[in-house]
Amino acid sequence: YARGSDPKAVAHFYGMASAFTMVDALRRAGKNPTRQGLIRAATNLNETDNPFLLPGIVLKTTPTYRFPITQAQLYRYRGGRWTAFGGLVAARG
Repeated sequence: YARGSDPKAVAHFYGMASAFTMVDALRRAGKNPTRQGLIRAATNLNETDNPFLLPGIVLKTTPTYRFPITQAQLYRYRGGRWTAFGGLVAARG
């Protein structure tokens, strides 16, 4: 809990999204997680339900592909605020 902090600061969302993924990996590692089990879980993620990511963005890893997020949403700054435009785009080829 960070009393007095800005709840809209992007670092809070990043931290919560990362924590959600870490808990997910720990759960997938089993009842008595080991280093090897955690690595296996972290390299086989397919999160479609992370509430701290934008709708439609999937966090996915494989043993050979470790860039978990490959989608992005473009935003435009107008009238003093950021607004999304267009749909999700592939952030990597």
